[in-house]
Amino acid sequence: MPMMFRPKVQQILARVTSPLGAFGLGMFVTLFLLPCTIGPYVILGGMLSYGEFAGALPYLTVYNLIFVLPMVVIILLVFFGSKSIKQITEWREKNVKVMHLIIGIIFILLGVSMFFGLF
Repeated sequence: MPMMFRPKVQQILARVTSPLGAFGLGMFVTLFLLPCTIGPYVILGGMLSYGEFAGALPYLTVYNLIFVLPMVVIILLVFFGSKSIKQITEWREKNVKVMHLIIGIIFILLGVSMFFGLF
């Protein structure tokens, strides 16, 4: 999401109290996130259309683990009371640059491995 929209979206997030409001806000945020997240699915869809199921499945698994695993970990930490949402938010804000670097490196390595057929 563009940096200029983040403060406003965070203000709106803090005020949303209903499931319908959360759903609507989720749809709005998805408009910004979709261009960043759909690429691997388009590429893997192309691989699947050529019948390369065995080749696409490992990439799809790795991408989904990278994309979904952090959310699952956060949900479990909050659910079991190990961390509060505030603690997780503070940690994320403090470490966002490092997280972006790590994720970027992982995606570059994944792209290179796909390009050279190493995976």
